[in-house]
Parts: sequence; structure tokens; C-alpha cells
Amino acid sequence: MPISAVSFGLCSLSVMAIPPLGGFFGKFMIFTGATEYGNPWILGIFLLAAILTLLYLVRLFYLVFLGEKQENMPKEGYSGMVLSGAVLALTCMLLGLFVYYPATYIQAISSNLGVFIR
Repeated sequence: MPISAVSFGLCSLSVMAIPPLGGFFGKFMIFTGATEYGNPWILGIFLLAAILTLLYLVRLFYLVFLGEKQENMPKEGYSGMVLSGAVLALTCMLLGLFVYYPATYIQAISSNLGVFIR
């Protein structure tokens, strides 16, 4: 299942917050926010969760795609299923590469929210 393996691998790397994939910037903002507010407990919990996420996704990828060969090796799914995974992986890559545009939009919204909250 080479297409599924590559798609799952790219999505997993994004969830693990490997730059320049899309998931990196979300976790970066979480860590930055926890650091700015000076709360080491929250920062520690997020760091532990990030490490556990990395460990279980690496293990999952290894067991599913690199594990021992079996008699009935699964084949790629139907084309719609494989295509949706590939589109998701491509989206993770594009969001990481072009993060400037949504980040600018989010920053403009969040800076204007302060006006309404006060």
C-alpha cells in the first residue's frame, strides 16, 4: 500500500509537528501561548502530549506499514479512499508551505476580537 503509506506518513508528520507541515504551526502557537502566559504546568503537559503523540504515531506507522509480512497482505483501498488520504496529505503540506496567508487572516481577526471583548 505505497500511496496509503506515504499519505499516512505525511499526515502523521504533520500531527507530530514536523516543520514545514501544517501541524507544526498549530503546536508552535500553543507552546508560544503557554510560554507567554508563564504557566510551566501547561507547557509541560503540552510537551508530554507532543512526545506521546510522536511515539504512538511512529509505532503505528511501523506496525501497519513496515511490520512483518503476512499471508493476506492488504492492498490499496478503492480509489476514492486512497484519493481522500492523498488530498489530506497534500493539504497538510500546502498549509505548512503557505501558512502566511491564513495566519495573517487569523491575526487580523484575533486583534479585532479584543475590541469586542472589552
